[in-house]
Amino acid sequence: MAQHLAYALSDRDRLQLFYWLKDKKTDMAELDFIISKGKTIIPLEVKSSKTGTLKSLFYFMGINKYKLAVRLDCKERNAKEIEEKVSFSIANQQEKIKCNFKLINIPLYMIEKIYDII
Repeated sequence: MAQHLAYALSDRDRLQLFYWLKDKKTDMAELDFIISKGKTIIPLEVKSSKTGTLKSLFYFMGINKYKLAVRLDCKERNAKEIEEKVSFSIANQQEKIKCNFKLINIPLYMIEKIYDII
């Protein structure tokens, strides 16, 4: 996936792919990729099947308050507004974090068009 993203972003200024990891003994979260478009930070979560949770993505979006996220998987292309409170374990305590962002779902085969879509 990283090679396809690199190809898709290769004609953009200063290509940079990032990865995010929250590593604590009690709770862990990770995002597959983080890219930018102008000054906008966009997290990308890659799922190899139609199932799978987005818990790490929701956590990241809840604590950072970004407005756009992308899921790459086997589902058809769509977009929806996410507005909900999600429970997370933070410092061994259950807390609810408000998530309010647009989630764009892009099929895996369209990854090289990601910059045009977002």
